[in-house]
Amino acid sequence: MSARGPAVNQRAHPTVRPYALALGVVPRRGIVDQLSFLGPALAADLATALMLDTLGALSTFPVRHRLVFSDGADPFTGHVRLPATWRELPQRGLTPTERTHTAVDDLIALGAEAMLLVTADGPMLPLGQMFDGLMWLLPKKRLLIGGVDDGGLFALGAADRLPFLTDADLPTGLADGGANPAIVELVTAKAESAGFEVQRLPTSYRIDGPEALRRLKSEVAGGMFAPHCRKLFERPELA
Repeated sequence: MSARGPAVNQRAHPTVRPYALALGVVPRRGIVDQLSFLGPALAADLATALMLDTLGALSTFPVRHRLVFSDGADPFTGHVRLPATWRELPQRGLTPTERTHTAVDDLIALGAEAMLLVTADGPMLPLGQMFDGLMWLLPKKRLLIGGVDDGGLFALGAADRLPFLTDADLPTGLADGGANPAIVELVTAKAESAGFEVQRLPTSYRIDGPEALRRLKSEVAGGMFAPHCRKLFERPELA
């Protein structure tokens, strides 16, 4: 018998290779105008709070890349100071569909093994299902989509480029407020025709009127992580 004794397994606790995941957030063009029922000053403050709480909620995801796709044509975006863990990249494209398509391409071009593009409409996000869905994407040829109650998408995830997004009849609503109410079904059909497996997230909603704002206020009061919105709701105008 060797005096050295039996060999020791030095890899009894092997490390797991971290995946190169990417998150992109798209501020919705014209969101301050769409919140004009509050008046211009309060609309701008709410748009800022919604965006910062979106970034704060998504900052809990252990990803390698975090990008905000700024819109130079919308002055609101330039006034928001991003958290240190996020970096800014300008949107590219003339139409909302082009801007969504190029954002997906930019995230994949970072070397991301899977990416998730999310609109900056607020913290009303199914975070657990979103992260599980991001990991589900890794085998490729899969598409993750999250729809909004009244039409449009709040999330789009993939591990591949998505050439079918350039179709003129597929405005996703991620980069603006306008989208076909049947966009989830349309994108699903296009993706499946291209050989993708599709998974849908629970639906979310947009703050587009007093009723939706009351819903958000109730959810924040119930414990939703939204420190900027919570502080805003303490103001007398919204109390």
